[in-house]
Amino acid sequence: MLLELEKKVAEFFETIEFDSFSTGILLAVSGGADSLALLYVLHVLKEKNIIRNKLFCVHINHQLRGINADKDERFVIAQANKLDIQVETIRINVREHAKENKLSIETAARKLRIENLKKIAKENSCKYIATGHQKNDNAETIFHRLLRGTGYRGLAGIWPIREFDENIYYLRPLLNITRDEIFYYLQQKHLNWQEDHTNLDCIYTRNYIRHKLMPYIQTQSDKSIVEQLSIL
Repeated sequence: MLLELEKKVAEFFETIEFDSFSTGILLAVSGGADSLALLYVLHVLKEKNIIRNKLFCVHINHQLRGINADKDERFVIAQANKLDIQVETIRINVREHAKENKLSIETAARKLRIENLKKIAKENSCKYIATGHQKNDNAETIFHRLLRGTGYRGLAGIWPIREFDENIYYLRPLLNITRDEIFYYLQQKHLNWQEDHTNLDCIYTRNYIRHKLMPYIQTQSDKSIVEQLSIL
């Protein structure tokens, strides 16, 4: 019997054009709550034959948090091994790349992450790269784009499935699920996750939006901002 969150993800796969037989899904797993839920939910759906794709797990160590980053890496390896899912880890030097190319840490990390996900997906014959983006992330993304300036396309937020490059697609199975629902699911499964304390540092724009801007805007509305932005 599927848990409520698992049912929602199963419904996600029913509503998109999706190849459930001939290709693999590469799961990008950081070790945080969202990506850990992604790993376990897709494992359950595969066990139930709701999806039939081979699952691969990848963890990218950004080498920004010293021993804590190494701890995350070991945690993801252990979780993937527990579920008998093939796992690959890769280390990227974000600080060096940012310095050499005069980029922010956020931009450099994103650029290197995308390059490596694409490479690993191709090496493992994966048509899909699944990430743990959820409904709160979508709302934060819309605010982020508004701050930088965006058109109507940007206001659509994160796409549930989108072609990335050369017949590789981004897949966001948790996009219609809130952060609180994910925490509840992990509690139901008696699962602990890794906390990245840099996610609390409001020097980063995304964190400022999450911890400062959105809570303030929510006080000015009698409806959920996250829910309202999810229907744009």
